[in-house]
Amino acid sequence: IREAYAAAERTGDRWATATASQAEGMILLPESIQRANALYQRALALLGDDPQTADQRMIVLSNLVLGFDVMSRMEEGDAAFADVQAFVQKYPSAMSQTSIQVYAALRHYDIGQWDDALAELESVELRPEHGRYAVLGFSIAALIAGHRDDRANTAEKLAILARLPMGEQIIRNCGAVLFPARALAEEREGRPHQAVEILASMLDPDRDFDSDDRFRFVAELVRIALATGKRDLA
Repeated sequence: IREAYAAAERTGDRWATATASQAEGMILLPESIQRANALYQRALALLGDDPQTADQRMIVLSNLVLGFDVMSRMEEGDAAFADVQAFVQKYPSAMSQTSIQVYAALRHYDIGQWDDALAELESVELRPEHGRYAVLGFSIAALIAGHRDDRANTAEKLAILARLPMGEQIIRNCGAVLFPARALAEEREGRPHQAVEILASMLDPDRDFDSDDRFRFVAELVRIALATGKRDLA
């Protein structure tokens, strides 16, 4: 990264400097979210409103929203997310609109605004060609239905998910929402041991799940493991 900064400075390439800032922020993220967010903000300032950097600006803005949310700086997170939505409106494409609505639904789910999450999902038609966004969207809907003990709706969403094509990369990207949705359905139907097995599979060291997503399922896994007598797993 230091070499990238130096090269960018020699050539006066703002895009390269922004890219290096983004990369440094992602590396620093586990250590200091605050420092990472400062680097994301620097990257955004460097990228500006250039249409050629639209895709990268979306990624940096999304990282910035996540950082604010993790720090419980929700007002700043809301403002950054509004920037994301405005940006998609300015540079629209069918895929970007779908992805941002699913992302909005996940954010609403995480902070407990479940009706808002469902409203986002209902306003977009998720299709198999939407790939991981379709899997993520239907998984969020299944989770909310499961928590509300709406078993018919849960079964419907899980049946749709069972028909969607899912390669290893999609499962890796969406597993932290998909697997808890499946496990919750099993538990609701009185099969806690199957629920444990589903969630425990995400701890397999041979599966490349993102460790940053463990907050989504580990607490549930501990709870169900204790309830089923699997203290070593807990």
